[in-house]
Amino acid sequence: YNDTYGHLQGDQALQAVAKVLKSTFQRPGDYPFRLGGEEFGVIITDSECKNSRAMGEKVRTNIENLKMEHKGSKVAQVLTVSIGGICIVPNADMGDDALIHAADTNLYAAKERGRNQVVFGNKL
Repeated sequence: YNDTYGHLQGDQALQAVAKVLKSTFQRPGDYPFRLGGEEFGVIITDSECKNSRAMGEKVRTNIENLKMEHKGSKVAQVLTVSIGGICIVPNADMGDDALIHAADTNLYAAKERGRNQVVFGNKL
């Protein structure tokens, strides 16, 4: 997006994505955050995997429905997102790195499958 429209519009796109995340994840145990660059993370507590995946799909659809022009995209003429997630009940032995790596693996799977989609798994 930045390559096509520049960093200022890229920042506006990130702000629009953040607003979608904020409006979608409003339960007390939901925690959206920025990982850096153009990546965001969300911790969803007390949720079945199918519900978490449905929330990811809602985010994906809501961002696409913003209809923010993206002429540089090979996927769509509007801004889209790829989402990778992990559904797991963490324990004290799991490190942050393992959880992030598993979600990141699913994110890359979403990108490899054509982008603008949601891929969730339940294994580290």
